[in-house]
Amino acid sequence: MAGGGKRDAKGKGAAAMAGLLLENGVLRVGTRAILEGVSPRFELETVRDDRVRSDCTGELVRDLDPTHVGVLSLGENANGHSGAHRADPISRHVVQIASRLPTTSRFVANARCKLWWMTPTWGGSECGSIPPETQFLLLEIGVGEGGGGGATGRADASAPTEKKTSGRRKKEKKEKPGTAYVAFLPLISADGFRATLSGHALDAKTAREQSGEGGDGRPLCLVAESGDAATTCSKADSILCVAVASSPFEAAEAVVAAASRRTRTFGLRVDKVVPPTAEVFGWCTWDAFYHSVTPAGVEAGVASLASGGTPARFVIVDDGWQSVTPDAAYRKKVDHISDHPPGSPFRSADAEGLRRSASLPATPSKSDLFQTTETPERSVLRSVDAFGVSGRSSPGAPENASPAPSSRSSPARDDVFDAYGQTPGNKMTRLARVTRSAANPLRRENFSRAKSRLKQSVSHLASTEVHRGNDRIENAMATALVAAQAAAKQAHIPVPSEPAKAWWPMRAAALVATGMASGLESAYWHGVHSSPYLGLSWRWFKFLGQGVLSPAIRAAVSTLSCFNHRVSLIEANVKFANSETQGGTQGTTKKRKRQKPGSDGFADVVARIKSLGVEHVYCWHALFGYWGGLHPDADEMKRFKPVMTTPRHTPGLLAVEPSQAWDPITLGGVGVAENAEDLGSFYRELHAYLAKAGVDGVKVDGQAVVGGLGHGRGGGPALAKKLHTMLEASVKLHFPTNGLINCMCHSSENILNFRTSSLARVSDDFYPTNRASHTVHVANVAYNSVFMGEIVVPDWDMFQSHCGEAGALHAAARAVGGCPVYVSDAPGKHDFALLRKLVFPSGRVLRGSLPGRPTRDCVFSDPCSDKTTALKIWNKNARNDCGVVGAFNVQGASWSRAKGIFVERFDDAAEFVVAEVSPSDVETLRSSKDSCDALEEEARSSASTSFPPLFAVHAHRSGETRALGAKDVWRVKLRPKQWEIYAVARVRRTREETTNRDSTLKNLQWAFIGLTGMLNGGGAVLSDSHRVEREANGASKSSSAARGKRLTNARRVCVVAFATVYGCGSLAAFATARPRSVLVDGEPVAFGFDRDATGATGEVCGGRVLVPLGPREDTHEVQMRFEA
Repeated sequence: MAGGGKRDAKGKGAAAMAGLLLENGVLRVGTRAILEGVSPRFELETVRDDRVRSDCTGELVRDLDPTHVGVLSLGENANGHSGAHRADPISRHVVQIASRLPTTSRFVANARCKLWWMTPTWGGSECGSIPPETQFLLLEIGVGEGGGGGATGRADASAPTEKKTSGRRKKEKKEKPGTAYVAFLPLISADGFRATLSGHALDAKTAREQSGEGGDGRPLCLVAESGDAATTCSKADSILCVAVASSPFEAAEAVVAAASRRTRTFGLRVDKVVPPTAEVFGWCTWDAFYHSVTPAGVEAGVASLASGGTPARFVIVDDGWQSVTPDAAYRKKVDHISDHPPGSPFRSADAEGLRRSASLPATPSKSDLFQTTETPERSVLRSVDAFGVSGRSSPGAPENASPAPSSRSSPARDDVFDAYGQTPGNKMTRLARVTRSAANPLRRENFSRAKSRLKQSVSHLASTEVHRGNDRIENAMATALVAAQAAAKQAHIPVPSEPAKAWWPMRAAALVATGMASGLESAYWHGVHSSPYLGLSWRWFKFLGQGVLSPAIRAAVSTLSCFNHRVSLIEANVKFANSETQGGTQGTTKKRKRQKPGSDGFADVVARIKSLGVEHVYCWHALFGYWGGLHPDADEMKRFKPVMTTPRHTPGLLAVEPSQAWDPITLGGVGVAENAEDLGSFYRELHAYLAKAGVDGVKVDGQAVVGGLGHGRGGGPALAKKLHTMLEASVKLHFPTNGLINCMCHSSENILNFRTSSLARVSDDFYPTNRASHTVHVANVAYNSVFMGEIVVPDWDMFQSHCGEAGALHAAARAVGGCPVYVSDAPGKHDFALLRKLVFPSGRVLRGSLPGRPTRDCVFSDPCSDKTTALKIWNKNARNDCGVVGAFNVQGASWSRAKGIFVERFDDAAEFVVAEVSPSDVETLRSSKDSCDALEEEARSSASTSFPPLFAVHAHRSGETRALGAKDVWRVKLRPKQWEIYAVARVRRTREETTNRDSTLKNLQWAFIGLTGMLNGGGAVLSDSHRVEREANGASKSSSAARGKRLTNARRVCVVAFATVYGCGSLAAFATARPRSVLVDGEPVAFGFDRDATGATGEVCGGRVLVPLGPREDTHEVQMRFEA
């Protein structure tokens, strides 16, 4: 089964197996035991694999190795020390499903790492290594007892350093004969019990207590719970789905498809409508502005991107536009979310001038679609620079390296300085000016400056949220500390006319503030936050957080953050709702009269954004309205009957994230509609308001908290099912393009209820200032997509192009991710040289056809911390027989489940790793392996002097092209955070009998590879074909000996290869001979031909053809003509 996944000549798989069987406590497939020690409460039902065609390979399922699928249910018959008995009806069942994994060599588990998100965990055959809250489990099993596993590459000193001698050999790492893959997907039963897998010691203890049996060790347990003490059962039907296949991706696809058919609560990605935003470039306001976003800031961001030839065609107005307020005891005169932030760098005075100078047509004409080679100097940049921001791609920078400053200059930090008047564009500009006093000007100015800036530090905390590696809720403390530290630093900057020695007290204060901030932050993350669940320290911190310190924490969170704010009005807040007084009266505490939807000026804001060329505008809101839900005291919310509800998280979630016991949302509660149907009414009213204003979709955040809010409502799974049904119904009614992005949704209550929504975030946030998170983010998204990519189109989150090497790393990852591409650059801070490799001048992007997932040989290896594995991500493009592989070095940082944070270990980062890239890394090309082997054997036995290649592989960064067989590898060394992208295209060839008259064309082979200037350039080639033409060279006369018979005319043979290509720039192709001519759109063009394409053993076997398509972005018809 380890081969290409196709049946042999007898119609049997490479390792024919009987179906799944559960008997005597052993789950087996054929003769191989998968699980031992299965509780007698489990019952197995085998089901058919009803798929017709594999989405992964494109093959008919009947032509592949058989896939075995089964569904496990939890019965009520149990055994204990007193003998057989019926299980008691309880709200949380913990049952042993395996005492050991006898044939497992390696596993990868997708388990929650915090309330909101999920991350992969790798291990061997130990049940206790599988973390709690595992929502998808993939096993690699062999024919015998479990063993070890290998790595994708090695970081050894013997690795070659020269490209011409690196790795022209067959793959050393091969799958063992008989290797199979088992996928487990815990489900939600019809009566609302959510299942997860866990090897945690506490769950093992609970399982022994519930069963009444003794024992020790760390078995694998299945946990089924309702989340509501009043919702109980003694059995649960269809609680776990299992599939066994010859490919890890086939196993994942089959198990998710079977679960969808069985539960009928969620749909498959292949059956859903993908919003048009997935095909165009976008921009999100979050990391650019955080809560201080304003209409003028949005216009500035859109105009700034357009000025560099990378226009954003969809925009997400993230958190900061809604009318929200904290509880009455914590309200301020000027709210930092719903009001205009004092000293905002984007004021309405310049908004109109910016809009006029940056206005672009919504749909550019073809004459406008030209790819520029440098940033155009447009008048809009003067308006953007007027706001005090600057930054463009550095001239003369390397082609694929980001020339922008490092993450120290990202907006999350720059905005701290902007808030105090130290803008990057003008260091001496001050937003809050101080007037000298005639009596004692120096001392009075010192005091005024310190007072003013410290006051502003409090007002700007929300807009300077710094992501230190955890979600927005946990960043509240770090935000306050960083802002106070920055304020102290800024307070001691002297003006030119003052002696430096007069400022030593402020310098000392800044030093003390820095030390205290760092010390407190470190103590929290490495001490308080990581306290183990149910440990003595955890109980103590829970007592303090929920008791003594609760009022102080709530006051701080309400003042400095957003997590105890609640929706007070359907309409937008004062920043967005009144377009005529954007910089006018501040404060949301003043009661506003309710207006008809669309009559408050928000529609004008959306219209202005779209006038800049934006085609789609999305707005953010949370599943319960806002982080704190709906405000029970707000007159406009009372019709939805909100009730303050304290989240009660499950023991599994608290084992994963113990700090949820004193989380701000836990302490402050959430305003939840008394009846779920009332929250459905809220969705409909909110979406109707947005749709009337011209908004095209919504990003719905904060979904995973639903599991803790189901008590008294039938449980979290039952509540989530109702909410998602109503949410998707409202989206279908108001946003007909299926405009919904699910976010912070990594609990199966949400994922397994995505019936029609097709977009969802598949990893934690991109944190601009957290270096440790940059590489981990890429790995998490790829591995989570193995599971979630079967249900949704993965959303990889926004990123910032100017974050140095991290920006380039994330751009490359998104190019192969098959995901929407959008950034969150602050206005004027872009790496346009990098962005133009992702975005065409029209705003279109080249998206892969499938979710980007790790290649088969690194699925079970940890690419973040094993010091040897290079992460490889594969995808396919629309054209048949082509694909793309991205190779990344993401070693050196990982997510620590013990500490609950990202950790960066420099000693774990090898100097380099070696990636072995092969055409067979693309799963859709593995299916043709048998035919490839036959062609290779035929070529070796032929008299031809040249070895006919099978796949043309082009490296984006190095520009090198190679011709490789399906099993050949291209070895490349990658330093930390280095990457390379390989376009793979099947080589075409004419049949021998059509060209056997001429040796030049007899072995002719060619391939259209893709655009050299785009990261996923292979996606630009939409189709290709060829034909053989014969032209008469004259006829020979008949002789008397021929007795009137006409002889065959002598004809000149030529081969014409055709391709339909979208885009602009240069097209790369491979050919074993130089074309006689090349035509683009019917016109001959001057082309280049470099005979430097090498084969698997280093010999020159062809060359690279460079075809200029010109600067006009369009669909082009390309012809290469080969003649004898």
